[in-house]
Amino acid sequence: MTNPIYSQIKAKRDQDKAEERPMPSKLAMNVKVRLQNHVGRANKILVPELSQQLWGTFNKTTQRQIREAVSELVCNFDEAIVSDYESNEGGLFYAATEEEFEEAINNLRSRRDVLNLRIDSLYRKKTEILHLNKKFAQSKDQDSLFQMTPGNFI
Repeated sequence: MTNPIYSQIKAKRDQDKAEERPMPSKLAMNVKVRLQNHVGRANKILVPELSQQLWGTFNKTTQRQIREAVSELVCNFDEAIVSDYESNEGGLFYAATEEEFEEAINNLRSRRDVLNLRIDSLYRKKTEILHLNKKFAQSKDQDSLFQMTPGNFI
C-alpha cells in the first residue's frame, strides 16, 4: 500500500513538471545572450553582425536560423525582441518604449492582414475551381468534359 502523503507529493511534483516550459534551444539561448545588451532601437544589432558573432559567417541559412530562434524566444518565452522595420538591414533589439512595442505589434498585424487576404483569395479560387469541376463532371455531354485548371478558363 502506497503512503497517501507520498502519493500527494508525487502528484504535485508531476503536475509541476507538466506545467514547466521547455528549455529554449541552444541557438535561441545564444541569440538571447547576444541580444541582452541591445535594448532599444538605438542599440540594435544588425542580423549580419549577429550571424558573424554566432557562426563567423552570414547567409540566407543563418538569417533564417536567427529568425526562427527569435520567433522561439518571443512566442514560447515572452522575450520582447523586435525587429527594426524602418530599415532593410534587419536590426534586432529588445523593445524598451511603448512606441517600439506598438510599432512592432502594428507591423506584425499588417503582415498578418496581408497573409489573411492571400488565404481568402486562394480559398475563393479553390471553391470556384472545385465548383466548376463538379459542374462539368455532372455534365451529360462527355465530349465536353474536361478538368478545369487555371490555364483553361481565364
